[in-house]
Amino acid sequence: MRVVAEDTGGRPDLAFLADLPEGTEVYCCGPDGLMAAVTAALPEGRAPRLERFAAAAPGGGGAFEVELRRSGRTVRVPADRSVLAAVRDEVPHVPYSCEQGFCGTCRQRVLQGEAGHRDELLTDGERHDSMLICFSRCRGTRLVLDL
Repeated sequence: MRVVAEDTGGRPDLAFLADLPEGTEVYCCGPDGLMAAVTAALPEGRAPRLERFAAAAPGGGGAFEVELRRSGRTVRVPADRSVLAAVRDEVPHVPYSCEQGFCGTCRQRVLQGEAGHRDELLTDGERHDSMLICFSRCRGTRLVLDL
């Protein structure tokens, strides 16, 4: 398997979808952004078969604060946003890809606080000091990340 992060590899070129012969079935499994892009790239009136691989929305729970230790910034994460989205408002270079807790591109070291893990990737051993900020949240009111 090869993971290509969107922030470094860009989005895939889907222009070929506009030229598919009539009647060609298009199947897409992935994050919402990819499925929306595939749907938009198809000719009008054609729709792909979609399969989502997210078990839960990235939001949920209460708002909390994330201190970014190395950059010296503190970010407020509202209940309806992911840690990744809030952090990228302040630190745009933070890597990410799937935004669903599967690939590990957004993994960050937790220095203080307790992460509420929602990912499908980290082992129990990795969860004590790491989290996938695209999908996991805070179990309290404050996290400190090594970022």
